[in-house]
Amino acid sequence: MIISLQLMVTLSIMGQNKFFMPLRGFYSDHPAINWEHSLLSGNGTMGIMVIGEPYDETITVDHNELFLPNEQKCKLPDVASQIPEMRKAALEGNYNSIGKTLMDARKGYVDQRDTYIGGFNLKIHQNGGKVVKYQRGVNYETAETFVEWQDANGFFSRTAFVSRADSMIIIRLTGQGKINCSLAFEQLSPQNDKERKMMNQSFRSQAAATNSWLTFKASFLHQNLYNTLKGYEGLGRIVTQGGFIRTSEDSVVITDADEVLIFMKIEPIRANEVSKFEEMKQSLLRVGTNYAALLDRHKKSHNALFSKVSLNLNGNIADRALSSDSIIRKSDHGELSNAMVEKLFDAARYNIICCTGGINPPNLQGLWSATWSAPWSGSFTTNGNLPTAIAFLLSGNTPELMQSYFNYTNRSLPGYRENAQKILGCRGFHIPAQLTTSPLITDFQWNYPHCFWTGGAGWAAWQYYDYYRYTGDLFFLKSTAYPIMKEAALFYEDWLIEGKDGKYIFAPSFSPENSPEKEFKTPSVINATMDIAIARQLLRSCIAAAKILNTDGLMVKKWHKMLSKLPNYQVDESDGCFREWLWPGLQENNWHRHASHLYPLYDEIPTEIVKNPKLVKAVQTSIDKRYEYRAQPKTMAFGLVQEGLAAAHIGSVRQATFAIDQLSRNNWTNGFGSFHDPKHCFNMDISGGYPYLISQCLVYSEPGYIKLLPCLPEQWKCGSIKGLLLRGNVTLQNLEWNDKRVTITLLSSKPISERIELNGKVETIKLKKHQQKVYTFKL
Repeated sequence: MIISLQLMVTLSIMGQNKFFMPLRGFYSDHPAINWEHSLLSGNGTMGIMVIGEPYDETITVDHNELFLPNEQKCKLPDVASQIPEMRKAALEGNYNSIGKTLMDARKGYVDQRDTYIGGFNLKIHQNGGKVVKYQRGVNYETAETFVEWQDANGFFSRTAFVSRADSMIIIRLTGQGKINCSLAFEQLSPQNDKERKMMNQSFRSQAAATNSWLTFKASFLHQNLYNTLKGYEGLGRIVTQGGFIRTSEDSVVITDADEVLIFMKIEPIRANEVSKFEEMKQSLLRVGTNYAALLDRHKKSHNALFSKVSLNLNGNIADRALSSDSIIRKSDHGELSNAMVEKLFDAARYNIICCTGGINPPNLQGLWSATWSAPWSGSFTTNGNLPTAIAFLLSGNTPELMQSYFNYTNRSLPGYRENAQKILGCRGFHIPAQLTTSPLITDFQWNYPHCFWTGGAGWAAWQYYDYYRYTGDLFFLKSTAYPIMKEAALFYEDWLIEGKDGKYIFAPSFSPENSPEKEFKTPSVINATMDIAIARQLLRSCIAAAKILNTDGLMVKKWHKMLSKLPNYQVDESDGCFREWLWPGLQENNWHRHASHLYPLYDEIPTEIVKNPKLVKAVQTSIDKRYEYRAQPKTMAFGLVQEGLAAAHIGSVRQATFAIDQLSRNNWTNGFGSFHDPKHCFNMDISGGYPYLISQCLVYSEPGYIKLLPCLPEQWKCGSIKGLLLRGNVTLQNLEWNDKRVTITLLSSKPISERIELNGKVETIKLKKHQQKVYTFKL
């Protein structure tokens, strides 16, 4: 059902109720066709997905800790003792034997990742007639979902949000007519035999209703060493204005109410806990029943995060007013509108904010699920997905949300150290590419040997160091980041060997998730560029941090020496590409969805690349060849983010624009959640990567250096971005541009001197502590 602008503002027959159009947010013309297209809300720990049916509503309730435990966890296989044999085979060019040795070493190892699952459904059956007007949507400034319709009985509304202030889900049903409905909790339904078997072998649940309360109790039939959850519980309190409440079997039935409020919580039950029903009950009873006051209290917490940053590309007013369904259809064909980019920038930031802030960072689905079989177990995938999801937390001026990532990494360190020791025979730590509750490596397949991807620890260490570079938190650097960085660097002292030319050799080495062309049947080879680039970044960061802290002089000398032994980046002689493996005989394979070898350009502008025209051209060639691959119907979105970032950081406007264009057209649900592949596979990665890519086209920063409009798409003739946090703890309160001038407003927490670059011209400015200053540059 398509809704015109006139209908959007139609007043109801009684009073001033009307269909709502949020200033920042969206509306949709239709209920969701499935759970992936639901309306989303969350407070970082709990989440809801709202289908939006007027009379037969389903709201799925989720919690970011709900990973279903497998029956057992096996010990890590002995791979470390086989490393010398595999390394010898690699140096002899016998790469295929590495996979065979690995598979022999892992025989009997049956470990699997615990799978992320949805919690339960709230079913709302509401009496009504024929719908004559309808919409659903989300107000990003309040994180409030809304479903609105008009029938013969008048205008009706169902709103919901997950409160950051009160840590609960709050739903309101109102209307011009009386509210007659039934409410019930139910477990998620399995969609196929595999899910049914999984549920029957691992899970038991019971839903009940008593007076004005709904309960849901789930029991897990297994626990393991790293996941001792016994299950979880859900509780709902129903409050009405007027009308009558009665219980019918497992439902609460409401008759002739003027308003219905539903207060809900979901909590995991840990090994040492019996039940949380009483604790949840008291929590739900303590809050008042003034919906507006509760929403206002929550809004202060949520909007303090969301309102930090905004993008204005002077999008067409008519396009801005379109429903999500209409603007998505329009974006499928013809020129991409700036209004769509504006909408998606807000949507992406909203999604990540809502699924971040608990004890876990966003998993592949953020914290939302309505399935028993989340793709890739709903894991924290560190070889690209998770870093992409959190990519905009720092520059998006929400560094406090990084704590979820740090919490998860810190508590996993003992297992990461075990990985390094037992799998690779090294000190330091080794982070798996995919993990959920267990920190131990689970990928030992010959075709996906992520155990040989050694970059996870260094990439994590970069997140810690970059947090310092953005925030200037010296205590964090000294107490938390630098120790992590040093331990990550320690790994390389044991892992790296020297070749005859004095350069380090990474062997076996894996470039996620690619393998060289032609005769290679295993991707376990030598000198993946990503491995080398992460080691280079880590060693440089350690040196810089040690100098800031005035410590570890001997270590600094050692790290400088190690840096000098790392292989240099190369151009492939046969096709002119930026080489993905820095070892003779390994041919490029650009027919792939990942762009792991472009890692040096994900977050930085390294001089050894950008000051070398041959390498810059090689990067462009590699991106173009990856884009040729992406002409295929199914591609991975976060790889496109990475290619776009590399393009932005070498100033390739055409290629960065292509990435933004493709991401904008193909990867969004009608509820403005994000997809892993075009129109398929609910996934939160690019909700972090999309706004980060846009921001990097508009401004790049290092402590003491700001580069303005380094890769401005031609379609963005004029516009502004507000509130970005820059490295060096400087806030870019406003960046505004048109075809004549660029104006910036800066605010620093300390006295600084900044070099500002625009179109190759550099100007030095100075700011005093807490001084706000406006600068204008002519184009």
